[in-house]
Formats: sequence, C-alpha cells, structure tokens
Amino acid sequence: MFGPYFWLFLIGGFGLITFLIIPSQRILELLSFGIIFGFILGNIILYIGTTLLPLYNINNEIFPFPEWGLSIPIAWLFTVIIFAYYLPKVIDTRLGLYVYIFFWALGTTITYLLLKYLGYWQDISWNLFYNLLLAIFTHTIMAFYLYQTGYIEKYRRNHKPEDNLWDELKSRP
Repeated sequence: MFGPYFWLFLIGGFGLITFLIIPSQRILELLSFGIIFGFILGNIILYIGTTLLPLYNINNEIFPFPEWGLSIPIAWLFTVIIFAYYLPKVIDTRLGLYVYIFFWALGTTITYLLLKYLGYWQDISWNLFYNLLLAIFTHTIMAFYLYQTGYIEKYRRNHKPEDNLWDELKSRP
C-alpha cells in the first residue's frame, strides 16, 4: 500500500518516540538489551515463522533480508528499550506486572493487525490468538530477564520513589 515508506515511517516513528520519552544516557544503557531482545530475538522469531515453519510471510522492500527483512526487528529494538525503561517505573505489584506485560502484548498484537490490514503480513498457519500468546510469552521473558539481572532493583535503589513516570514526563523540556 505505502511501499517502503511505511517501513521508514514505522522505524522512524518508534525511534523518534524512543528519543523523545527516554533520556539519551538511559537509551545507551538499554541498547544491549534492545539489540538482544528486539533485534536478535526478533530475527529468530521471524526466521522460525517465515523459513523454518512457514507460518506467515512478510513483505519488506526497504531492508531486504532472506524471507522477512530487517524492518520489524529494527523497530522492535526501539520498543524493547521503551518496555525496559518504563517497567520499574510503573510496576509495584505482581498484578501491575501482569497488566504491564498484557498492555505491551496487546500493543504488539495491534501492530500485527495493522501490518496484516496493510498487506505487509500474510498469515499461512498463524492467527491473532497465536500472535497474542507469542507476545505475552516474549514480554514475560523480557520482564523475567530484567528482574533476574537486578535491573529493576538497581533502578529502584538509584531513584527516589517520587521519581515516577508522570513527574518525569512533566519535567522534560
């Protein structure tokens, strides 16, 4: 529908949002997490889904790569950084964690539906329910990793309780 411009818009939009809502030093701190869980894991999932077990096809003209292209993993790199940055800021309880993970999984599923509607994603043996389950699983793995590596505890030790999301967004220029 939009050709390669859609992928530029998607990557540029997620990149711009990331740089607008997260301080640059924190982006650099979370870049390795974004590369591993956004770019590398994204490529693994797309390789399995398009090549190993043909479950879907992806039309990507701007960053061609065998079978799936690199646009989705590049965009995921940015969204994973946002996920990691705000995780310790917005969750205080186990229920809060579940809601946060579901919120992100829902966003991933909405993006999947948008890609499908615009013709950039064609299902073979894939559907909305599978996508939602995969999104919940991957976001749970990311949250578990952040917890196990001490990222959440380190963040809470170094920031005052009043440094919450809304105060931070209000204070940014």
